Amino acid sequence: MNNDFLTIKKLAEYISVKPKTLYHWAQHGKIPAYKLNGVLLFDLVEIVGLIKKGLIQPKNPFRRSKKMLGNSLILSDNPSDSDQETLLDKRSSHV
Repeated sequence: MNNDFLTIKKLAEYISVKPKTLYHWAQHGKIPAYKLNGVLLFDLVEIVGLIKKGLIQPKNPFRRSKKMLGNSLILSDNPSDSDQETLLDKRSSHV
């Protein structure tokens, strides 16, 4: 199984918590974190497992991440899976 590792910013967006909360959880051993070249990383599979077990409780887990690309909005159920993204054109919403 290929695990996805997310930065603190990406994980915070993905599970709808503040980066400060993630730092606190990692510092106190509530969630596993890994440091690579000074960057704090989180294994998405491990985090999802903790959420499913109820060991951590984010406000809105697994919300769709959103990002803008020109005039288009990209929605993704998994920020690391670019092949599962849905592309919406902003102009189509102004019918």
